[in-house]
Amino acid sequence: MITPFTFDPEVAATYKTADIVRAVTSRMGGLDPEMDFPFYGPSKSPDIAAYRIREIEKFGDFGTTYSKAPWFIKHHTIQAITALNSHIDSWNFCSHYLGRSSIKKIIIGIIEISRDRMNPALHAIERELDPTGSARFFYNQFESKWVDKMMNESMHFKEVKAQSSKYLRKSIRKQELDSAKVILIGFRDDLEAWFHEVNLQI
Repeated sequence: MITPFTFDPEVAATYKTADIVRAVTSRMGGLDPEMDFPFYGPSKSPDIAAYRIREIEKFGDFGTTYSKAPWFIKHHTIQAITALNSHIDSWNFCSHYLGRSSIKKIIIGIIEISRDRMNPALHAIERELDPTGSARFFYNQFESKWVDKMMNESMHFKEVKAQSSKYLRKSIRKQELDSAKVILIGFRDDLEAWFHEVNLQI
């Protein structure tokens, strides 16, 4: 359950029509064509989120009736959800090849990598819509909830395996993998609910 957060109503009203105004303004020649904004680092570079924020600052057109901020917010959040769906859809297949890999490390890594998309989206939200950071607060809250859940589940299964015979450990590992998938789904569902709250206002 996501606690509703409230954006600045005047800015939110502008964002509701920004895409249409931008399209009309562009057709009338009122916008300069966007230049390329290449990223020179590797695709998995830790600098990718910072690059996306710089891109938003360059092309966001904050403070205008044709702000591109709504597009950036929706685009990056949808990409984060899409990546999570991909992990969830392939989990049953991929989990067979994890060997002795730490499930805790993999799941927390997947949750944390969402920040590469969500920090840019949150940056765009906070520039005008939500300077108090309430949307970020609720995002942080449910992210921490699922990370903590994974930590607790990992500890639980470690204790269970330590007290079990070698014969039973394969079955316990399967339960651990199923539990990890539930955590990914829960995080994805909370992110979708959070995004629904954002969409209602912009």
